[in-house]
Amino acid sequence: MSISTDIFYMQAALRLALKAGDWTHPNPRVGCVIVKGNRIVGKGYHRRFGSAHAEINALRAAGTRSVGATLYVTLEPCNHFGKTPPCTDAIISSGIRRVVIATPDPNPQVAGKGIKKLRSQGLTVRVGVMKELAIELNKEFYFAHSHKIPFVAAKSAATMDGMISETKERGVTVLLMKDLSFLSFRRLLRRLYSLGITSILVEGGGRTISSFVDSGVIQRLHLFIAPIMLGKGIPLFQRRKSLYISASESFSLKKTSKFNGDLYAEWEVER
Repeated sequence: MSISTDIFYMQAALRLALKAGDWTHPNPRVGCVIVKGNRIVGKGYHRRFGSAHAEINALRAAGTRSVGATLYVTLEPCNHFGKTPPCTDAIISSGIRRVVIATPDPNPQVAGKGIKKLRSQGLTVRVGVMKELAIELNKEFYFAHSHKIPFVAAKSAATMDGMISETKERGVTVLLMKDLSFLSFRRLLRRLYSLGITSILVEGGGRTISSFVDSGVIQRLHLFIAPIMLGKGIPLFQRRKSLYISASESFSLKKTSKFNGDLYAEWEVER
């Protein structure tokens, strides 16, 4: 098939993957379509953690029409036993002759093994169709397995002039991280990754948020800005170190929206 045809059907698989929302966490969102005679004969997506993978749902929908067909999937099929059996075995036994994969799986348990298994059984495999969009779809998953630490997002709120409170901060301490150094943060995150945690959300006041920003581990910032100005108070960002502009973090604005009269902005760190 032509690259334009492969892109067309991979777009359909990506749209299916989006339907999962966050229900698959810590697994990635994955979509799959099976095409025969220029027609989709089966489709599916990974609906929630622990349930059948996208490929299995699509194969079940296609039935015997899978024989000689092309399977499009947004992530490399697994080749190991986890909560479900290997998807590669089901694909091979179904009679699928060609597999188009958006991107390899960065999980060390897979990491090319699924592609190798399919090719060893004579299936034609194409990898890299719409790779960038597939990675963006599961950005936290890819970051965690590529860096061996969870993807860290922070959420906070402030006034238009950057204040979070008029008076002393009050709240409940969930995790005490007093004066953690850069290396301490990294050790903590590596420990969390070893426990299977691929993403975390940090909520807190100025000192908490600033500690994580100073450590360089924040990847995404969710910020709610109220349409008021305090003039003075406790600032949202209380940096412990002074940086030159050239050495400071650079953030890219990803989305904005209104939320109960406040402005919501999502930012991601540019590396």
